[in-house]
Amino acid sequence: MSYSLKNSGVVMNANLRAMAEAIASRVDFDIVVTSGVRTPRAQAQAMKNKIARGENLRTIYADDQYADDVTAAYPDLNAMTIVAKRYADSGLGSKHTAGQGLDLRTWDDTHVQPMIDAATAAGYKPFLEADHLHVDGTGSTVAKKSYLILAIIAAGALWMYKK
Repeated sequence: MSYSLKNSGVVMNANLRAMAEAIASRVDFDIVVTSGVRTPRAQAQAMKNKIARGENLRTIYADDQYADDVTAAYPDLNAMTIVAKRYADSGLGSKHTAGQGLDLRTWDDTHVQPMIDAATAAGYKPFLEADHLHVDGTGSTVAKKSYLILAIIAAGALWMYKK
């Protein structure tokens, strides 16, 4: 099937478009992407919303220190943004700020498990959150293939240079 964006504010990059296409091609219904690439401020706002709903960021994010630092800055959105940016600049934090995180709508309960299965089959890491399915593209089969292709090209270039 295919995918659509929740609205024009959803930012996608080539990696996320490939992820959405790979998942959509493995299910028999259309999927809706609710979030893609986020600025540090948009990430901070999303985390602020989660905390306000009573969610524990430690149960959502793999990096407990990141979750703790953002939580400590709550409810100050500017302070939370500074934390999110610091982590993003160091290559850590949310997969969304790195352009490697995708959120999918889960309003239809019958679609959740097929999307999890499709994401897993495509080589991604799905994680069901309170109101959406987050899909982590890092370490995916697609990403690994991209790095392998780059490594082959680099090796070929070095080999040609040595001649």
